[in-house]
Amino acid sequence: MKQFPRRFALMVATMSLVSTAAYSQGGGMMTRFDSIDENGDGLVSASEAAGWREAVFNAMDTNENDALSLEEYMGLQLGQGADPSQRGPRYAERQAAKETRYRAMDADADNSVSRQAYMDYGASTFAASDTDGDGLVGLREFMLGNH
Repeated sequence: MKQFPRRFALMVATMSLVSTAAYSQGGGMMTRFDSIDENGDGLVSASEAAGWREAVFNAMDTNENDALSLEEYMGLQLGQGADPSQRGPRYAERQAAKETRYRAMDADADNSVSRQAYMDYGASTFAASDTDGDGLVGLREFMLGNH
């Protein structure tokens, strides 16, 4: 698996945090989609999605041990969640869903999700979002998926 420099991961996380204002104006999913769509063609490929997930993993893996604890996974807040003053009434619900995703990735319940398990989960999420099976996810598919 291609390793991204930590500096790149932090840059991606910072870009996501900067987009908080767009999330608060209702453009959250579109802002995230546009961030992942590297070539700007209006579609997210599996490689674009994997690159994004790799960068987010690197930003979450604060102790750089190539695995995520629940605390690391829950600690990184993107979009509205990054700014406590912007967290809406569904914040707790979204956090509970985020923890459920972590538990699904932590198959042996050892409070550790490896990079590979994280990436595999992301690949399966991408595949499930690709409802027309063309290998690309459009904005509508993205918004209906678990991103």
